[in-house]
Amino acid sequence: KDAPTRWELNAGALDDIESLSTLIVVGDLVFIGGGKRDGSSGKLFVIDAKDGTIRQRMATPARVTECGIAAGNGTIAVCCEDGTILVFE
Repeated sequence: KDAPTRWELNAGALDDIESLSTLIVVGDLVFIGGGKRDGSSGKLFVIDAKDGTIRQRMATPARVTECGIAAGNGTIAVCCEDGTILVFE
């Protein structure tokens, strides 16, 4: 039996981002990263895992790389295609 969908977001809700490249779930938050396919700009979204509310949108200097989000010890690290690494607490 299929499980019911808790919530759903589409590209329009995510600022019509061209490419979503990575996501990670940390506690009650979902972090989704991506950007322009040519790598020239990126975005990181922080979403409430319970109801799909977008809590925060952040521009990144380049597209977030494939598998480019890591979490541990209260820290989120984001790697961008231009080599920038952003770290948040």
